[in-house]
Amino acid sequence: MTEVTLSTSNNAVARFLRSKAFHLQVDTLEEEVFFRSASEARDRPEPGVTVPPIFLKHQSRPTGPGLLTEAERAFFDHNGDVWVSDEGLAQFTSALLDMFAYAKSPHWSKEIHARFTLPTPGSSTPSVDMDSVLALRNGIGECTLLVFNCSGKNPSRGVDYEPVLVAASIAAFHQNNQARQAVGQTPLLYKDFPCLAMVGTAPIFYRVLVDHQVADHLDRPGQSLVVKKLVPPVPDSGRYIVDGMVPLQNRRIVFGCLEKFRKFVSDVPEMFPRELLSRAFRGFWDVDENDDEFA
Repeated sequence: MTEVTLSTSNNAVARFLRSKAFHLQVDTLEEEVFFRSASEARDRPEPGVTVPPIFLKHQSRPTGPGLLTEAERAFFDHNGDVWVSDEGLAQFTSALLDMFAYAKSPHWSKEIHARFTLPTPGSSTPSVDMDSVLALRNGIGECTLLVFNCSGKNPSRGVDYEPVLVAASIAAFHQNNQARQAVGQTPLLYKDFPCLAMVGTAPIFYRVLVDHQVADHLDRPGQSLVVKKLVPPVPDSGRYIVDGMVPLQNRRIVFGCLEKFRKFVSDVPEMFPRELLSRAFRGFWDVDENDDEFA
């Protein structure tokens, strides 16, 4: 577990969260633990995705006869870039999301350069804006995945960008509940937000656990959030942000993570997690950590 000091390249976000004495707990987890959810049903394997062989056989863009698809060109043209523009990263990530069928319905859409504002309009606190390279939205406009360009950042120093992921997730939580209310659905009390921090073209996986007690009371000092983090377990982790998915062995590992991560990209609410349930009912009864109901 890492206790994060709020220093980030987005100074406005850092000032806002620091002014609220905001506490951010980032847990860097092993792969098996990271992909474990609160719902056994969600942990059942989803239908597998068949990755085109070209991605698993060729380290770089293949030459010779034959036309590449748009997704194949986007992947090979940018894969391995340590620095990549927002436009190039949007193309690259869009190709990955299409490859792994992240859009659960034809009504889902990818929004390029999505902007999120924290706090929501109408608050007395000055707003700060955050830009996401890409946001995946479901049929009613809820954000189901956030992608950020973190080129040049070091995953071991997540303090340089993780507060932005958290702030954008809180803003998206508000935005999602507005979208739900607009179509007559009940606002969510909790959202397990999946985020991708793209360090060049090397993804770092995050789950930002947002609950309404934090999102609705940002003016209350001392608020905190838990963030779960996974750096793909490639053989040479020290070179991951440089090599990314260029080595085929790295690529297979990251592709496996992308396939498992897809289950969190959903418009079906996750079960209220034990840590938030315990906080919500503290003072009413003690939650037994060994009770199967909350395992």
